[in-house]
Amino acid sequence: MKRRLSLTLAALVLGWVAPSAAAELRWSGEIRTDTQLRVQEVGQGPFYGAAPLEPGVARNEGRLKLKMLSLGDRFAGVADLDFVWSGVPEDVEGLPGLSLRERTDPYWLETHALYIDAPEIFGEGLDLRVGFQKVMWGAGDQFNPTNNLNSEDLEDPLLFGDQQANFMVKFDWNEPFGDDNEFTFTAVAVPVFKPALVPSSAYLGQAQTDRLPFIDPTWSRVIASQQALANGLGFPVSVQNVNAEIPEASLENVQAAAAAQVAIGEHDLAVSYYVGRHDLPVAVRQTTVESSDFVCNPDDADDCVKLLGTDIELRYPRMQVVGLNATGELDLLGWMSDAIHPLGYRVEAALFFPERQRIQLFNQFTSLPFPNGEYDYSMVQGSDGAAPEVLTDEPFVKWTLGLDYSLGEHVYLNAQWVHGLVDEFGAGDFIQDGEVVRTSGAVTEESDVLLGCVLPGVDGEGNPTGASGETCGRTLLSPRLGDYLVLGADFKFMDQSALFRVFTILGLNGVMEDTYDAELGERVRVHHDLFSKEGFTMVVYPSLAYNFGDGLELSVGSLINLGEPHTKFGDPAAGGHLAWGRASYKF
Repeated sequence: MKRRLSLTLAALVLGWVAPSAAAELRWSGEIRTDTQLRVQEVGQGPFYGAAPLEPGVARNEGRLKLKMLSLGDRFAGVADLDFVWSGVPEDVEGLPGLSLRERTDPYWLETHALYIDAPEIFGEGLDLRVGFQKVMWGAGDQFNPTNNLNSEDLEDPLLFGDQQANFMVKFDWNEPFGDDNEFTFTAVAVPVFKPALVPSSAYLGQAQTDRLPFIDPTWSRVIASQQALANGLGFPVSVQNVNAEIPEASLENVQAAAAAQVAIGEHDLAVSYYVGRHDLPVAVRQTTVESSDFVCNPDDADDCVKLLGTDIELRYPRMQVVGLNATGELDLLGWMSDAIHPLGYRVEAALFFPERQRIQLFNQFTSLPFPNGEYDYSMVQGSDGAAPEVLTDEPFVKWTLGLDYSLGEHVYLNAQWVHGLVDEFGAGDFIQDGEVVRTSGAVTEESDVLLGCVLPGVDGEGNPTGASGETCGRTLLSPRLGDYLVLGADFKFMDQSALFRVFTILGLNGVMEDTYDAELGERVRVHHDLFSKEGFTMVVYPSLAYNFGDGLELSVGSLINLGEPHTKFGDPAAGGHLAWGRASYKF
């Protein structure tokens, strides 16, 4: 059924772009093969919660890329499609499953563009485009906080900055003024929300039960202490299911955006506004249920536990974004020599107004000394009785500042300061308070001490107080919005046919260790900077490509994620180190 559906779609597309008697058909294509090898195991865990990615073939893919343009006298149709064969058989259930091609030879269709273009449909300079398309805003190179209309496509870790096409109605008004200057106003409506695609390793992040989502550090200390107490009693926590609530296709969930851009000579300036949702979800409900059966270590039959299975529900928060982009070239030293190229600059900033999100906590225990049902939030010190926040409505800013320069025809250099990656969301950076928990735990295994950290008590005057986890909880923290130095360089040689490219991302913030100091009688923080073992994290992405001419190009490379498991790029959810090869033939 799946194969017939894909073939039917292909036939419809080809029929749609087939030219009428007065139309011209232009088309091009590419055959591409991609192979990626994971060179290390990532995501090791205890026997009751192991979620490893084994070394071996991570991707073995073939693509037929087709781009078609049907030009009429006034209007045009555009199709940009990928027919993809994964090259890796899916799990087959029983002998009958070996008869199903969609299992043994999985395939699918990806749409990058499928729209009707109607220039000047309403008059001179008034254009309309309707259909599946990508509306890419922003000045940064691959890092664009103002670019929110299309959801991220993070499925392939090698394709930084890729996005998914979505059905949109796009209106443009272009008005030239002066010499080589132009004003453009764009309005876009997106009827149906599409969530971001995430890499196959993303589930390793959700499986880490010590990666607590709370805004208030008191909640993180209390829950970390509660998990340590339960684990010591033989009841470890393990994530069982993670479900995302996709917004329904309704008028309430229609996304919209507008932008005004001015091009003056070598400089472009744009302001934009977007209202919609963040395309990566946050946790809004957690249900923990004590298992009725024991789970035993396959290597030690006497090592048995009762799991506290946790189900997590995710939601896509609403947001509004005001953006500013500026890009251009500065010919600062061109007067000295024609050999000195202009310096390119990029400035992009986005002011986010998020919707507050809280997480509801539910427990169902039979053996542990904790109440069942919805958590009594008033038991935690400083709580107002409401569910804890996982996202505040405090505005925050992301930005990308960059410079690029060409040294003749053979060397291109690029440097950017990126403040906030695509998966970082919420207030908290070097400007305003706000942190995320990279890992958490307890400084003690003594049940009596841990119990005192998770249950309400009394102060020195006999007044009741909520639980604080003050003397038990230990967390490693990083800003909710990180800072990254992105450096890239292209080196062309062998008569421009060979290209060596290296791309790096260095985390600048390090991590903060927050723990209780018994001698001082208070909590203390120790900063592990980016040069320390605990705080260092980095991506190195080298590649080498050679163009043989006549459409054929071969390339190889690697993606190296460095850092401890609690860091941004050392995180198992980043997928570990990859080696890859690609062959491409364009026609």
